[in-house]
Parts: sequence; C-alpha cells; structure tokens
Amino acid sequence: MSDEFYESIQPFIKFSELTDGRHFRAVPENWFVILTDIIGSTQAIENGRYKDVNRVGAAAIVCAQKAMGGRDFPFVFGGDGATFLIPPERVEAVCRELGGLKNLSEKRFDLDLRVGKIAISEVLNSGARIEVARFELSGGRAIAIFRGGGIAAAEKMIKRDESRYRVEAVDGWADLDELSCRWKPIPASRGVSVSLLVSARSGDQATTYDKVLAGLESIVPHGLDAANPIQHSSMHYRGWWECVCDEARHFPTIWCKPFFAKLLGITVAVFSLGWGINLRFFDPLAYSTSIPAHCDYRKFDDSLRMILDCEPQQVVKLRAYLEGLFKMGEIFYGIHESGEALMTCFVRSTNPGDHIHFVDGAGGGYAMAAKQLKAQIKAIK
Repeated sequence: MSDEFYESIQPFIKFSELTDGRHFRAVPENWFVILTDIIGSTQAIENGRYKDVNRVGAAAIVCAQKAMGGRDFPFVFGGDGATFLIPPERVEAVCRELGGLKNLSEKRFDLDLRVGKIAISEVLNSGARIEVARFELSGGRAIAIFRGGGIAAAEKMIKRDESRYRVEAVDGWADLDELSCRWKPIPASRGVSVSLLVSARSGDQATTYDKVLAGLESIVPHGLDAANPIQHSSMHYRGWWECVCDEARHFPTIWCKPFFAKLLGITVAVFSLGWGINLRFFDPLAYSTSIPAHCDYRKFDDSLRMILDCEPQQVVKLRAYLEGLFKMGEIFYGIHESGEALMTCFVRSTNPGDHIHFVDGAGGGYAMAAKQLKAQIKAIK
C-alpha cells in the first residue's frame, strides 16, 4: 500500500543534515496535502487564548493519526494548526475525523478551524516540489522534514480558493482520547523561550540554511541540542481538578463512558506524575525523563522552526545576527520572546517512541513570529 512510502524512508539523526538531499524522497503524486489552521488565530492569541489555539492545532494531528490506523505519516505542527501528507486510500477517513474536530472546535472552543485538501498532483503542476525526509527524535519516533516549496504553495492555493478545497464540518465528534495538555507551562531555564522562524530568500537555499544553523550553533554555546526548552527539572504536572475541567471540553457531554474512562486516566496520571507515586504498572520517572527527547522543538517545512531556551544576551546576539542576514537579502525571519514554553502531548502509550510532544512558545510563539516574518515579506514586495 502507498501509505508505507513514508515509513520506508531511513531517518537521519543529526538536525544539521536537514539540507542533505540524500535524506529526501519525492512524495507520490497521488497523495494529498491536508492543511488545518485556525482562522483569526492571531486575534485569538492577542486575546490571551494561545493555549486553546495550540490545543486545537495539535488535536488535528491526533485526529489524523487515528484515521491512519496507527501508521506513521508526514506532518508538521505549526502552533495554530498542522499540515499533513496523506495517501489516497486514507484521505477520506482523515477528512472525516478532521470534520469532527472542526465541529468540536466551533462548539467547545469557539474557534473556526479551517480544513483544506488538495491533490499533490495539482501542487506539482504549479511548479513546486514536495519532498520529505524523516528526522529521528527518540525511540524510533521521527518527525517529517519538508522541502521543495510545495507545502507553502499548497497553503496559498487552498486559501486562495477555499470553496474548492474546503473540508466541511461533520455532525460527529472528534476522538481526542490520546491528546493531553496536563503539564504546566514550562519556564525557560536560561531566562527566555525564543520562538524562531527563518525562511531563505537566496537561490541556493541549502547553503543559506547551513549558514543559519552554523550561526545559531555559535550563538548558543552548548549547541542546539542543549537549547531544548523542555527540561525535566522544569516540568510540573497540573492538579486533578484543573485537568478534569480542561479535558471535559473534549467530549460532547460528561455523562458518557469515554469521559468516565478519561477521569480514571487523569486520576492515575496525577497520582503518578503529579505526586511522584510509582505504580506497579507504570514508572512515572522513566516516562517523564523521556519527554524532552520526544519533543518537536526544532523542525523544517521549507522554513526553519525552533523554540529555543536562551540567555538574554544570547537573544540580543541572535536578533543582531538574523537582522544582518535579512538586510543582506538572504532571509526573512520572525522572532518572539516569552518566559515559558507550552507543551501539548500526543500519547498513544508511555513506551519510548509511542508519544510525541508539540512545543510552542507562550503568548502564541510561532504565530507571533510568523506575523513578523509576513510583515517583512510584505514590506519587500
């Protein structure tokens, strides 16, 4: 089946190799790009609703994963939404699940989730390419790396003609059993949580990104591996009642068996992860210490996306470095500072490789960085 295409790609383990063409493969032409994002997310974030925006954005990945029947597939989390590449035999199921999420998002979160679908063959006809690689995090879990300009082209095409590509809401309700947001915002251990977007402007984009990564490595003394904003020593679990009230919004009513099952799961999690009680069937320390290695704090989808834990003086150097590259016409960039990072969790099980944690900066990190980047592009045009 064509959905085995992605799993057959050998992952790479050094993030600096994201420009190495040997890691990439062209996505089959009969696959689809599915885009989700929250309409008006910037306004919602400015109104203090960045946690809800992150929640719904990450929930799209959980819904798509359910429709994929457990098979791995390429996706990227963008803070206020996500983008997927889906094989033709699964696209109807994925759209149905996302239609249910659209319904839930409107009724429970008062957020308008856009869902769009476009055939990759159409994107290729526009002159763009879509190639994908796999970057391994830990325990066999890998995230997708995209290049070729096709993801950005698909987004423009979907937003330009929404009536053609729109996926409508359905009456069903999204199953978010494997989604949780139970960790408190994680304070920056070095002082500042930096949300960073960088998009190359030069013709030789691989050289530009290599240059940017080398510059970042020189600014962060211990390297990008050590700049992970999710540190075990800074992680704290939320209280039982807060978790219950929060996750009740995932259900059409609390008077249902799935919600009572969720209550039991929350109770066990708070006992073990919140209070540090080692249960016979679950080792909370082993799981919680594995979380930083399962985070997507750095990724690439034709633009470099990172959430970095930095010292204030490093942020000053970082801004100066990026501004220099911008003035030389090599990049566009957006940067947002906050004191915390947010983590939204997709947990099928607590075994290594069976969970992934989506990271964004507090205060709408990626969305606010994107706002600056788009303003730079608009000013140049």
